[in-house]
Amino acid sequence: MADLQGNQAQLPQGCYKCNRQGSIKNKRFVWVPPWTFVFLLGGVFLMAIPYLFFKRIVRVQYTVCQKHNTRHKLAIAAAWLSFSAIICCIILELFTLMLPLLVFMVVSIVVASDSLRITKMGEGRIWLAGCGPEFRKLLPAWQASEIPSPKGSGG
Repeated sequence: MADLQGNQAQLPQGCYKCNRQGSIKNKRFVWVPPWTFVFLLGGVFLMAIPYLFFKRIVRVQYTVCQKHNTRHKLAIAAAWLSFSAIICCIILELFTLMLPLLVFMVVSIVVASDSLRITKMGEGRIWLAGCGPEFRKLLPAWQASEIPSPKGSGG
């Protein structure tokens, strides 16, 4: 969890995954309450109304090391490359290659989505996911206890 100052939050120095030194990033996060996605059942246009009404925009300053920055960028590039290859397979009618490419694309998206994200907002605070245990040790005790730990880590 991090405190908001207006619509901005600043995280402690150190990579959000491994607590190593790295470059400082400023990222714009858009958060909407999870219940708004129920409107997707009625279509994208129906979901747009509560999305536009309830969205909250926050700018977060955080640090990411070279290793985790490169891993994230490679996963995004791999997902786009496999998507492009799937389109080419459709055009060239190479349907036997589509399933392995689709699996590779899904795995790439899962790896890329393991980055910093907002899970909840309220009362001048944001709750974050995707932080490593070394980074959570940097936070004051009252903050570190409220960040959800990764599944299967036991703490």
